[in-house]
Amino acid sequence: MRNRHLLVFVLLFGAIALQAQLYITDPNKVIFGLKLGYGEVLSRPETTFVGNENDFLIYEVSQEDSKSVTSIGMFFFRKFGYLWLEGDFLYNRYENEYKVKSFFGKDDPTIFYKETFHYIDFQVISGIHANNFRIGVGPVFHILGDHQGGIELQDVYVPRPRTLSFGFSGNVGYDLQFGEVHIKFDVKFESSFRSIGDHIYYGPIQSKFKGTPDMIILSTSIGI
Repeated sequence: MRNRHLLVFVLLFGAIALQAQLYITDPNKVIFGLKLGYGEVLSRPETTFVGNENDFLIYEVSQEDSKSVTSIGMFFFRKFGYLWLEGDFLYNRYENEYKVKSFFGKDDPTIFYKETFHYIDFQVISGIHANNFRIGVGPVFHILGDHQGGIELQDVYVPRPRTLSFGFSGNVGYDLQFGEVHIKFDVKFESSFRSIGDHIYYGPIQSKFKGTPDMIILSTSIGI
């Protein structure tokens, strides 16, 4: 399914690029519009253990999978000679999945849990452009809107999601123009400055998950 989405994106991009009649009416115009994104969180499966006050293991908690990332929002864009600047204001959503194994008894089932993060993202990115291609870098600010679900460990699990977190991204893009309508295709890689489980506490102790929720996102923007 993921490969199918990527193939559709590539074919659509190729078809538009071949048929487009590109021309520039005002290269320094400020462009506003809608931006849609779809991608994946790149964290790998990872396992931590939970002990009690007597240092006996009571749970094994594994981060199994990070689901797709979806985003929608607004952007502004402007070129300055060979330089460009973009600001994005986006709603961003992704899920994590965890597997919990209990050591209390042999017959205790392994249980799967999901959690969902809802963020409002603000990004500023800039770089250079030539022949409709762009490359740039910039910071990303994630403001937590909501956190749902999580691991259910009685008297042990304490969720403490950050209200504000940060990342840094690199971006490669290609621009098309049809009269006053601008269409932009982008591939973004974001490196996150937090771990996949830094919001998970077992009592007063923070979990030992080390992986980071880095993302790769394909986006399409349309503006005027």
